[in-house]
Amino acid sequence: MVCKRFAAKSLTAPPIHLPLDLIRESAVFEITGVHLCGPLFIKPKAKAWVVLFTCAVYRAIHLEE
Repeated sequence: MVCKRFAAKSLTAPPIHLPLDLIRESAVFEITGVHLCGPLFIKPKAKAWVVLFTCAVYRAIHLEE
């Protein structure tokens, strides 16, 4: 596996107008998703699994190996 750093600009999307009955106050990581992938073969006879925690409130992610 080769990791590279890119200097890309983030995309901006125009804000959308949601109906008021679909909007509510939320704390950080209150609305989350958990995704798993693996095994990834990173070295001879070594495996790794990845857990990706996503936050829908602030569009944040947390990776664990």
